[in-house]
Amino acid sequence: MSKIKVIKPQPKQYLFLSCPADIVVYGGAAGGGKTYALLMDAMRFINDGSANYTIFRRTTPAITANGGLWQTAKKLYFPFNIRTKGQPFYEIIFPSGYNISFRHLQYEDTVFDYQGAQLSVIAFDELTHFTEQQFFYMMSRNRNYNVNSSVNCYIRATCNPDPDSWVRKLLDWYIGENGYAIKERSGKIRYFARLGEKMYWGNTKAEVLEQTDKITLTDEKDKVTEKNIKSFCFIASSLEDNQALMQSDTGYESSLKALSHIDYERLRKGNWNIKASGGEFFKNEYFNYTRTIRMKDIVMVCRAWDLAGTEKGEKKNSSPDATASCLMARLLDGSFAVLEVTNDWLSPSKVRHLICEKAKSDYKKFGAKYKIFLPQDPGQAGKAQAQAYIKMLSGYNVSTSTVKGDKITRAEPFMIQMENNNVIVFKNDKWNDTYQSQMVSFPEGIHDDMVDATSDAFNQLSNKEDENNMLLLSLLGDM
Repeated sequence: MSKIKVIKPQPKQYLFLSCPADIVVYGGAAGGGKTYALLMDAMRFINDGSANYTIFRRTTPAITANGGLWQTAKKLYFPFNIRTKGQPFYEIIFPSGYNISFRHLQYEDTVFDYQGAQLSVIAFDELTHFTEQQFFYMMSRNRNYNVNSSVNCYIRATCNPDPDSWVRKLLDWYIGENGYAIKERSGKIRYFARLGEKMYWGNTKAEVLEQTDKITLTDEKDKVTEKNIKSFCFIASSLEDNQALMQSDTGYESSLKALSHIDYERLRKGNWNIKASGGEFFKNEYFNYTRTIRMKDIVMVCRAWDLAGTEKGEKKNSSPDATASCLMARLLDGSFAVLEVTNDWLSPSKVRHLICEKAKSDYKKFGAKYKIFLPQDPGQAGKAQAQAYIKMLSGYNVSTSTVKGDKITRAEPFMIQMENNNVIVFKNDKWNDTYQSQMVSFPEGIHDDMVDATSDAFNQLSNKEDENNMLLLSLLGDM
């Protein structure tokens, strides 16, 4: 006889599922069982064919990723004799006719695809990925299309901390000055009305009306009434609130500990205030200098460039960007070595000359282990420049592409390696001080050219296909 599997909410999930507020936001740290709580919430209407439940992620890949929302939903709902629909619109349909839709709002104006829509329940998985305008526009679509439906329309959302998101301001009453959720306020229901883009909050509807009654309106129809006021609640959760995960995946907490200091504060401890600032991203203590790096320990080498075409002293810019490069090696033990960093203010012709000279000297030292990376600006002009560089560097292993992601996102993988003592820097008095100074001042410093070059060099060396090819070359060289 097969064992019966019982699925039930954990205590914090139960608070989320039972909260009567119009809008409930759940989360504030990784591992709190947020997405699973949304999927359990959607199960409450499986026998009501007049209801619908729409779960939004910002992009479709976020829905369909392995082990993500769509796969988890199908596994959870499978015992209920469901039907599923795939691309382009993912849906799960129960025998009653009740459906759960999984949709995206990739672009700001994707919300207009839902003009005229009537969505019984709307859920946002990772609310900080959506814009404020998207959220409040979709709130206007939160209504019943069936007058006979017993469903009271509401909105649910999950999130992880993001100090730069509009959600941080939305949750301000619930978050302390130190960035952590105020324990006594978590789960408390408040009320708000929104006029234009301004929010009016109160602990009761009467408090909200008292504030909005004092506002002079051009149109009396815009006057706030009790019907316009929404109830709101934030329920903070953490990994400790998901004992099922801690017991089934004992290594998950260790994975969180491997995060950078900033991400650990956000995802493990639920800090809504911490962000990258000078001295907080690359710290002085991360710089481990050495005067000896053995050639036989080097698996592959990349010099990445951050290009500029400005000579120092040009009057049009008192502090122009420099042309920077970072020569970095990956070592046999999996660690990384910063071998050289350059930082020069040169004209475009002198930049090209410098790149060629460095290619010659680097290749003489490292041979087949050496590659060059050049960032490509978007657009046709950037493509033409990239092709010109590839032609100029004929005979070398050179690649060029547009870089993706903001500077902090691109720099973070290398910072994590430095934080975990997996990077050494070759001792050289000519450039060490300038390099460390710019890295430590990132992202608030005036210049970040060397940071960008470092990020690109590291990301190139982290390419597994290139790593395997170069490791083979290295082994062949030792035979």
